[in-house]
Amino acid sequence: MIVHQSEAEDLGPALAVEDALTVMVVILVLRMVLLVPMMSLDKARLERAEKGTIWEKAYAYVVGNKREDKDARQYEDAFDLNGNSVILTELGGGARILEAADANQNLMVVRHDVQKQTYYSMYIQKFSNVPSYSHGRMKWSPQEKKWFRLDNQIDYNQTPEAESLNRQYQEWINKRGLPN
Repeated sequence: MIVHQSEAEDLGPALAVEDALTVMVVILVLRMVLLVPMMSLDKARLERAEKGTIWEKAYAYVVGNKREDKDARQYEDAFDLNGNSVILTELGGGARILEAADANQNLMVVRHDVQKQTYYSMYIQKFSNVPSYSHGRMKWSPQEKKWFRLDNQIDYNQTPEAESLNRQYQEWINKRGLPN
């Protein structure tokens, strides 16, 4: 039986386990050092883009022009407005706009149709571009001389009424001379 000697190729020096671990640690450290700040920058850009300056200006207007109005106090219990800056404006045709700004930079806008006893509200939390909406009926209490909400419903989707209120309020802001 004849045995042939095989020629082994020289692959060079072997890589030690410690060297492989060192390379992997360096790669992971670089990833953490470079990637995490990039993610933070992206998050900061996103948060800045989600904030709408129109709401900041509307909030500042309400806080700066609040009035002591007994008609506005009629809505305190219905919308939990105690301690908020409130402006109530008659639009005509039995409709009112109630604007309320709280100490946490939240803005609430309510369109109240007095004749139909219905309301539609928009709540902007800390100048977000994503307001939340609710609507329902309102009932006048002659004994307490206050309005109360009935069958409050929250709108999660952008309904035509929500778009109408949003557009109407932004036009209202523009009429006041507050730029977008």
